[in-house]
Amino acid sequence: MKRFLLAMLCVAVFAGGRAQTMGELFVAMPDSLLPAFTKNDRADFVDFLAAGMRARVKDKFGRVAEMRALAADYLLLETSSASTLEMKLLQADDSTRVIAAATTWRGPAEDSRLDFYTTAWEPLPADSFIALPVLDDFLLRGDSIDTARRDAALLRADIFLLRASLPADAAAVDFTYATPDYMDEESARALRPFLAGKPVRYEWIDGRFIKQ
Repeated sequence: MKRFLLAMLCVAVFAGGRAQTMGELFVAMPDSLLPAFTKNDRADFVDFLAAGMRARVKDKFGRVAEMRALAADYLLLETSSASTLEMKLLQADDSTRVIAAATTWRGPAEDSRLDFYTTAWEPLPADSFIALPVLDDFLLRGDSIDTARRDAALLRADIFLLRASLPADAAAVDFTYATPDYMDEESARALRPFLAGKPVRYEWIDGRFIKQ
């Protein structure tokens, strides 16, 4: 696996040439990764923001999308009224970089997928860069916890939903436990007293996201 990652990252170095910004990488992104938008659409998002304009573009289906933020290493795109895409350009080592992409869908609750790519948009295995949080990471600890009540409340949390957010100002990812937003009001109210109530942060350290 290490040999595979090294080979993929080397391909990105030779293919990418000079260091590219997140905006340039977004425009060069393969259509297959964001099929609702053409390369011209992606360039329009970037150009509109660069000109100080509202970056709104219609996709192939006539839905309006808007790029909310763009920096040298960060991008936030509302791909539709029910989905967003965040991207962060991260330094893997002295000479190579990795793109982290968080796609979030909004339904009764939010849920995200975290993907990784080289700067040549070759997919990389996510488990080489992060071990995703589990339910225990979001639960309160302590002898005062009524474990019987907690376990009964957790029985109603039959789907594990995670919201992932890539902060614009940090090499990090924040995870929020979103399952209570999916549950009925009574079940969510029974569960919330046992939750820590804050996101779990992972920081990018030595080419990998590490839980803090």
